[in-house]
Amino acid sequence: MTDLTSFVPLLAEAVCRHKTLPPLPPGLTEMEGYQLARQLAQAVVGEKALHALKAGLTDPRIQAHLGLYEAMLGHLYPNRRLQSGARLSRRGKAMIECELAVFVDAGGRPVSVAPALEFVNVDFARSEDLTPPNLAAINLGADAFLVGETQPWNDATLASLDTIRIELYRDEALLLEAPANSSLGGAVDGSQWMLDKARQLGWSLDGETLLMTGTVGKPLAFVPGVYRADYGPLGSLSFTIDDQ
Repeated sequence: MTDLTSFVPLLAEAVCRHKTLPPLPPGLTEMEGYQLARQLAQAVVGEKALHALKAGLTDPRIQAHLGLYEAMLGHLYPNRRLQSGARLSRRGKAMIECELAVFVDAGGRPVSVAPALEFVNVDFARSEDLTPPNLAAINLGADAFLVGETQPWNDATLASLDTIRIELYRDEALLLEAPANSSLGGAVDGSQWMLDKARQLGWSLDGETLLMTGTVGKPLAFVPGVYRADYGPLGSLSFTIDDQ
C-alpha cells in the first residue's frame, strides 16, 4: 500500500485547487480512510478543521448502493466558509446541498441552529475509486459552505424545525422544496449521531464545534445562476455561480 503520509500533500493540493483527485491508494480500509481524512483536513487548514464536521451519505438508498449501514462523517474546511451573497466559479464535479448547521459547546451540548448550504466536489480520477473508504479519505467531498444567522437551541426553535420547508431557487425558478428537519432524523438526532460517531473515531472536539447534519432533499447540479435558499423563519441564504 502507498505510504499514506506522503500521499496527503498530493490530495491536499487537489482539494485546494479544485483539481481532479489523484488515484487513491488501493485497498484502503474504512478506518484508514478516516485517518487519512483527518490528516487531509489538517493539511488544508490546520487544527481549525477539527472544529467543523459534516455528515454525508445520509440517504438510505445511497447507503444501500455502497454497502453501508449508516451515514459517514467528514471534516469541513473553515477557511472555505463563505458569507451569504458569495460569488463562486464553476469547479470540478461540484454539487449544491441544502442543510442545517448545529453549533455545540465543548461538552457536546447544542447551543444554536442555522440555515446552511454546502458545495461538495467529488472528482475521482477513476470510477473504481468511488468507495466508502475513499469517500471517507476525501472528507466526503468537502469544499465550501455557507452558514446563516443562528437561532437559539430552545423549544420554540426546535418546534419550528418540524414545520419549515426549504425552498431553493435559481434565477427565481424553484429547484427544490423539502422538509428542513429530515436528514438523519432531524437536527436533534442527527447532531447526536455525529457526536457519537466522532467519539467512536477518536476525533476529540474542544470548544465550540459546527455540525452540518446532511443533505435535505437531493443534491443539485452546480450550474451558473443567482441562487436563493429560503428557510422560512430561520432566514435565507444567497449566492451566485458565475458562468466561467
